[in-house]
Amino acid sequence: MVFTMLDALDTEPGQRVLEIGTGTGWNAALLAHRFGADSVVSVEANPRTAEGARNRLALAAVYPSVHVGDGTLGHDAHAPYDRVIATCSVGSVPTAWREQTKPGGRIVTPWGPTYGGEAVARLSVDEDGSASGSFVRSSAFMRMDVQRKRLPPTRAYLDGQEWPATGVTTDTGLSPDDVGDWIPGRTRLSSAAHGLSGMSWKQPGAGGPSRAVPASNASASQ
Repeated sequence: MVFTMLDALDTEPGQRVLEIGTGTGWNAALLAHRFGADSVVSVEANPRTAEGARNRLALAAVYPSVHVGDGTLGHDAHAPYDRVIATCSVGSVPTAWREQTKPGGRIVTPWGPTYGGEAVARLSVDEDGSASGSFVRSSAFMRMDVQRKRLPPTRAYLDGQEWPATGVTTDTGLSPDDVGDWIPGRTRLSSAAHGLSGMSWKQPGAGGPSRAVPASNASASQ
């Protein structure tokens, strides 16, 4: 996963890279070793994690800039960047990442809606500050802390045992198998059904229709 994402980043010598989520420091070390520590800026939300990463990086004799802060804000002091890479998933790409990336620059980040089905997005930033691109592979990353949603179990929307029963049950003749492979299928499904946060499938019988039990963010907020 690390190497395929770095390959998607397609960094060249002399380019400045912003990493969101230092973690152990492994990814920052690879970037610093390949392109020079002065070219790598990493942001970590947890102070203890950042300190541990600095210690490991020092033992490896590589010294990228590691800062403690909110990853959604990027790191404006060293902007603009040629490349941005995230080691945590997001449900929406923070505006600061696009604003701090040079036109023609690239953002590589795990992305996934609340329902799930994550994929690694490779985005190119345009002159107007917008970003577009494609998914290069499936992924499963821990969500960025400030974008995490804490929702009740799916069944709670229907039976009201742990949550007001505000869900809606619908029937469909479309089988989950027809949506596609599980992870890509979930990505397509939850992207099309905005606000979807959970779904269970039931097969009434062989050859019968599937039952979709959705739970939306709107219901959770009520």
